Amino acid sequence: MSKVQVFSYTDDVSHTCNEALRHLADMSCEFGLSDNASSVYDALLAREAQGSTAMVQGISLPHAKSPDILASAVVVVRFAHPIAWKVLKDTTSQVQVALFLLMPEGQEGLKHLKNLSKIAAFLSHEDNTEFLLHETDLKKVSSAIQTALED
Repeated sequence: MSKVQVFSYTDDVSHTCNEALRHLADMSCEFGLSDNASSVYDALLAREAQGSTAMVQGISLPHAKSPDILASAVVVVRFAHPIAWKVLKDTTSQVQVALFLLMPEGQEGLKHLKNLSKIAAFLSHEDNTEFLLHETDLKKVSSAIQTALED
């Protein structure tokens, strides 16, 4: 099984969930994870339309599969400003950190679900969520996510 790549960056341009999804789609091309930002954006929007990916206080877990995603990756994004992330029809959550999971469409059907499960298990521990919300060294954050995916 190939190792999942982990990238981290601070997003200081997005102010809405849709802007954050668009920016991530653009960044997926910059990171060499896709050559079609519009397709990645559409896949992220389609998944978000199925139900909110806001998880625990201040963290969301958007994810997408697409034939235009070239490699499995987790992109950890720390927002410069909290982002209003729709939870229910009339309810939002203020998201400070998003962990975007990207997966090529045809790759190992269960791998995407296993990675989601590992990240969700990582987030189920309050010390891990506090770490993600407060750690400023993005290399340490990437390393922690990589370790969670390897367990």
